[in-house]
Amino acid sequence: MNKKLIPNSTQVPNDIMDFLLPRIPPAESKCMLYICRRTFGFHKEEDRISFSQFINGIKSREGKKLDYGAGMARPSVSEALKNLIKSNAIFVRKDSKGNYYKINLEMNIDKVVKKVNQLRKLTNIGKESEPKSVKLLNLQKKGNKGKKEEGFSLFKKRKKPFFNGMEMRKSQRKWWCIPNDGGQWLIFAGLEEDIIWK
Repeated sequence: MNKKLIPNSTQVPNDIMDFLLPRIPPAESKCMLYICRRTFGFHKEEDRISFSQFINGIKSREGKKLDYGAGMARPSVSEALKNLIKSNAIFVRKDSKGNYYKINLEMNIDKVVKKVNQLRKLTNIGKESEPKSVKLLNLQKKGNKGKKEEGFSLFKKRKKPFFNGMEMRKSQRKWWCIPNDGGQWLIFAGLEEDIIWK
């Protein structure tokens, strides 16, 4: 795309931008933004969005790419939409022409965040199991027979990076989030200080 960006826009409610999107997983955030674009961006309350549009975006009849959808693979889109529906963040109306999606403008954001994260199993995560320190006998030195060495760990503890409960990897000079469901890796678009090491 070589054309100059022009200041056209899609209105997204401030509460969604400020309090919802930063607190839910990236897949749900991308689906929410895509629904906002397809509805509010075209001054509609709801819009018919096919599953393939969420995955691949939309092309004009001439074959020109109009958008890239939510930019995720089928399993990620499927789970994200199910979680958004179950948490009452969005409504879906099914009819013979397809599914019509609508943002719930009266949602309780804290309840939505809690429900989405429970569905993704991102809450109530305990400490990652780590190898336990062991006490070994040092039988190599004379005079130390029977004495225990304190603080020796059989395994070196290495911290791993996490974001929203998803383990991360760095590849091709980018950070990637690995969904807990084993779906397609997601590019991390946040700040390095948002990464939690544990």
